[in-house]
Amino acid sequence: KQWYQRRVPITAGTLKIAENLPKDGKIVSLDIDEGFVNIGRPFFEEAGVSDKIEVKIEKATTSLQGMVDEGGAGSFDLAFIDADKYNYPLYYEYCLKLVRAGGIIIFDNSMFSRKLPWNTHKEPFSCIHEVNERAKKEPGVSSVLLTIGDGALIIWKHS
Repeated sequence: KQWYQRRVPITAGTLKIAENLPKDGKIVSLDIDEGFVNIGRPFFEEAGVSDKIEVKIEKATTSLQGMVDEGGAGSFDLAFIDADKYNYPLYYEYCLKLVRAGGIIIFDNSMFSRKLPWNTHKEPFSCIHEVNERAKKEPGVSSVLLTIGDGALIIWKHS
């Protein structure tokens, strides 16, 4: 019913999810570039889903902290992260707070540029690797790394 995403405001996926959300469903999209977001707005309006998409223009960490501070903990069904890889560990922390038990967290590009991130200790590989490793060991979650394309880490938060 409620979906959070970081930096994917103009994709067909966003549009499809918005079209299939219940009437009271919502997508919260975070970005720092108003111009990038404005590319997608006409498509959302044409599809009649603008009211289901809330866009926050500021640093994602600021928006995420604000959602936690406003009582958003445990209120999201799904989080999709496709953003700056250096902040993946911070996004992981926020997602653990914001996504409800039974919800899903997806990190795109978890095999950054088709290179296994655990083969190097350089950033951003180390940041991606940190999240991949934490998701394997984190109590209360189960995860799988899909090795298709640049990879996607899918995390089920079961408690």
